[in-house]
Amino acid sequence: MMPFARLTAALSLAFALSPATLQAQATEGQVFGVWKYTCADGACRAFFNLQQEGAEVVSWTLLRDREKDQSTSIIRVPEGVALPPGLRLYVDDATFFDIPYQVCDGSGCSAIAVMDAAMLSAIEGKATVRLAFIRYGEPQPIAYEVPVEGFRAALDAL
Repeated sequence: MMPFARLTAALSLAFALSPATLQAQATEGQVFGVWKYTCADGACRAFFNLQQEGAEVVSWTLLRDREKDQSTSIIRVPEGVALPPGLRLYVDDATFFDIPYQVCDGSGCSAIAVMDAAMLSAIEGKATVRLAFIRYGEPQPIAYEVPVEGFRAALDAL
């Protein structure tokens, strides 16, 4: 092989293996643990829905802004929740994060949080977390154990 051809081949290989190219590219409908990857109008998300007795009780969506290196969690629960105190995400009995509701409509309320390093590292590696909220007028919270298998992989794909 001529020196120029070798240089061209080496540069082509180096470009093909650059960090930007090495980043995993997820495909529509790909599943990471419990998280399903989907895109619409250029915006991608990973999500899963928890159902109980045929009804959706929790919908959790992950978004990522690569330019800001920022990940957002949107957790939607059925209507009729007490707005304060919001939703509480328990990683374990001693570690939890309070997430305020930002949007409510006739079908439910969404608790939205930009996930900081503490939240991300606390969730990573867990099999499940517990989501708790209070129905309006009820004294005791409702809690659901939700799987988070594939959480890091789903975020990395976004």
